[in-house]
Amino acid sequence: MMIKPWIHRCLLSLSLALTSMAHAQVQRCEVNGVEVNPNHGGTTAGKTGIMRCRSADTGQLVREQELRDGKFAGSMKQYEAGVLRRDYAVNEQGNRHGRYREYSATGQLLRDETYQNGENIGFIKVYFPTGQLSRLSYRELTDPSDSSRASSRELASVDFTESGQLRELRCATQPVLGPGGFDDTRPCGFAGVQQVEFFRGQRLSAKITYERGRNVREEGYFDNGGVRYQTERPLDAPQGRVVERTFYPSGVKRREASTIQTEQGRRRELETDFSERGTPVLEKRFGEGGQISERAWYLNQQLRYETEWSAADPAQPRQLNRRVEKTYFDSGRLASEGAFQRQGRGPEIAVGTHKSFDESQRLRFERIHDAQGKPTRERQFGETGALIRDDEIFEDGSRRAFVPR
Repeated sequence: MMIKPWIHRCLLSLSLALTSMAHAQVQRCEVNGVEVNPNHGGTTAGKTGIMRCRSADTGQLVREQELRDGKFAGSMKQYEAGVLRRDYAVNEQGNRHGRYREYSATGQLLRDETYQNGENIGFIKVYFPTGQLSRLSYRELTDPSDSSRASSRELASVDFTESGQLRELRCATQPVLGPGGFDDTRPCGFAGVQQVEFFRGQRLSAKITYERGRNVREEGYFDNGGVRYQTERPLDAPQGRVVERTFYPSGVKRREASTIQTEQGRRRELETDFSERGTPVLEKRFGEGGQISERAWYLNQQLRYETEWSAADPAQPRQLNRRVEKTYFDSGRLASEGAFQRQGRGPEIAVGTHKSFDESQRLRFERIHDAQGKPTRERQFGETGALIRDDEIFEDGSRRAFVPR
């Protein structure tokens, strides 16, 4: 069978690539002058010492790995182009244990940290290729009593720009970064309320105020220096209230939202969106059971619509399953009104009488619903208010002129 030329070229390219990869991965390893194969346990069984592996092509050192009675445990050094890039140790479970260091191709230290059975503990230092500190963080075990199962969590961290200015800061409940080279006592507000400036490159990106390790006020900026957002979370605020604001590039407030901390968790309280003119266009209010109202405005500041949620059953005040909605013309006059209700987890249905009005506030249309949300009667009125149509509606959708019973 003849192979098409383009298929032949693809197969040849793939074969060359695989051969190249396999050749590049070939290493020759030895322990105390005796050749071994790290993938064949029989050649390393019972051996103790440093296994050194070199590239079969270049002869350059690729790794140095400690063997203890045939098991890989202890120091591990990895090289690229003969240059040390990673230096660490592993325990008998194969997990990193002890100090870990990473280097650039020029030998510059890039990362310095400590492991305990595979989990980061203590200080982690990350450096720019220039040697300037990029990040410092501190981690501790979640369950120090059982290091075999515990994971670690970050308590505090600080990030820097390449010029050494602060980029980010996360504080613990007490100063912890000092022994690592950054005294977080003042910046984190443990010696009194402190405002700290943060940068992206050379640009001021935010100002954050800390109090006893807590971010209590934050203000971020656009590239032009204008305020982009504000967040306030004072420690002594009622119920732990947090207020967040965002702004248009023009400086006009775009959105404001507040949340409060309750026993059940954080709950939304109020959300308001603004137009670029600074006028409100949408407002949402929330209670313990969920959203309780929503209002929207036209740009001429007249009300567009308003909706209120309530409990259909007074015995279950948190079950806000009844909604009353009113819409308005841009003149501010009522355009329509009606109620809706949700039964359990089912869909929302229309209930009661729904009405529509013209701009002169004359009733023009009316629809009446039964308890299951089905329309049972419709009435239409003319411009003078005279009744034009009065229909009774049946279950199958058919209708006839309403006959009083």
